[in-house]
This record gives sequence, C-alpha cells and structure tokens, in this order.
Amino acid sequence: MKCPKCGGRYIEDVTEKHEVTDDFITIQIDEIVRCEKCGYDITNQQLPRVIAKRDEDTLLIQVSQTHSRILSLRDNVMFPAMYTEALLVKGYWDDVEEEFDAKTLLDNARTNDF
Repeated sequence: MKCPKCGGRYIEDVTEKHEVTDDFITIQIDEIVRCEKCGYDITNQQLPRVIAKRDEDTLLIQVSQTHSRILSLRDNVMFPAMYTEALLVKGYWDDVEEEFDAKTLLDNARTNDF
C-alpha cells in the first residue's frame, strides 16, 4: 500500500496511551500503519475502509492493519480476510475515486468463509 498523501511506503507501528486514575491504570495500544516519508497514519478507528476497486462490482476493503477482504457488490458476498499486500500484488486493482461506507457494506454482506 502507498500513502494517499505522498505516495510513500507504509510501515507498521504501535501507539500507546496511558491513563492513571486513583483505582486503575489503563493502557490503550493501537496498531497503526504509518508512512515512513510524511508520517501520515491509519489507525484501527479508521477501519474498515475501501482501498481499491477491481471493476464495477468488486471492492477491496481493508479490515485491519494487515488484512483486507474482497467484496462482491453484485452477489453481496465478502470473502475471507487475507494479507492486503498479497491481494494488491496480484494487480488488477484501481484507485477508488468515490466514497463508500465500508462498515455498512460489510455488515450487509453475506460471508463466504471457506
């Protein structure tokens, strides 16, 4: 995957937030993918999101920092999660120019987990 802002390469990273109260210590750890060039990052809170389109009926939806699912809009079926890079390296994917509500698409789709 390339950074949407500068085209740089993404690297995996982790962020930590600490909160101390009288009774508890809370540590929130988030995996992020961060551009090594400009620092732009994608956190888990911004997922799922549509990252590529194969044709009018097929979307690639990123569901975690490392995995994505293929969604067939024609059949309303989503396929098992795979490594995003493994899916993108095969080619045939184009940039997405329109906005999609990825969460709603996934919630309404049937699963095809083999």
